[in-house]
Amino acid sequence: MAVAIAVVVFGLVPSPPICTRPATASVLSTPQRGGVRNGVASDETGDSWQTLWANNKRRIMGVSLTTTVAISGYLAGSRLLDEVLVQTLDITRSQSADAFGPFVTLLGLVYSVILGQIYSYYFDRQGVIQDAIFEESAQIKALQGCVEVVADRYAPVQRAAWLGVLQAHATELLATGFDGSVKNDERSMTPLVALVDALERATPGGNVAAAGPSSSALLRLASDSVGRVASARSRRVSAVTAKLPPVQTLTQRLIAFVLLLGFVLVDLGAPKLEALLFGTITGCFYLINSFLSDLAEPFGGSWSVDPARDEVESLARALKMTESA
Repeated sequence: MAVAIAVVVFGLVPSPPICTRPATASVLSTPQRGGVRNGVASDETGDSWQTLWANNKRRIMGVSLTTTVAISGYLAGSRLLDEVLVQTLDITRSQSADAFGPFVTLLGLVYSVILGQIYSYYFDRQGVIQDAIFEESAQIKALQGCVEVVADRYAPVQRAAWLGVLQAHATELLATGFDGSVKNDERSMTPLVALVDALERATPGGNVAAAGPSSSALLRLASDSVGRVASARSRRVSAVTAKLPPVQTLTQRLIAFVLLLGFVLVDLGAPKLEALLFGTITGCFYLINSFLSDLAEPFGGSWSVDPARDEVESLARALKMTESA
């Protein structure tokens, strides 16, 4: 039983793999029907059962193995546990359950609070990362609008070159924006700053103050968009690098271990029923730890920022088509 509990709580069973798809694969290829999630194609009606199995195969196999081991271990060790409690502590399982009941209840409340904090942290962190990527994509679209208008009015020959800068930025975002190891200093803002400068020089007067009202608004929008891109990058990097204190995760797993260990004190007078309940609870704790591990990795797994990846892919593809037009 102790082995089964340790397997669940401290991750001795391998957690589901982080399945990511290549960042630049088929970025500018012809759009296909449906989407892709974690390297597995899905149709327009959503993930099929085949996709669900492919994405969660390791998780399903892990919980099945853990539950089986827990049930077998409980049945094999139940009689031995009774003998140890009677001979060593001079109490029966029913007596020990009454004694430890309030303690386990209080510990369960503490566990719920810690678990809620960890889940909320990872879920909110993933939302911040996804929002930052979406905002950067939206600001590139805003810059595209500015480029289109300024090029049509004053510099048609520069249109392809300017759009190429945006297309290169979108491709770079797709290649580096979904990598947790990439920091701000590894992604240069110089091309976008130079693009805004080129837009200003292309307008009559050569700067925002001398440009007409409509051109001045466009230039301000372009400059503001570049600033928002930098801000979105900073928020994303900040969220990616932020980590929970290791002691909090260790505490959550240690309390889970104690709670599962406390269940063996339950005496219902039906060992098979007890084993089934113990196996079910053990499987639930395995799933909880599995879900937390998945949420802790925002760029892979079953819960990730893939919607933002799809948005950036669409943007890069649209810019490529516009540049070639």
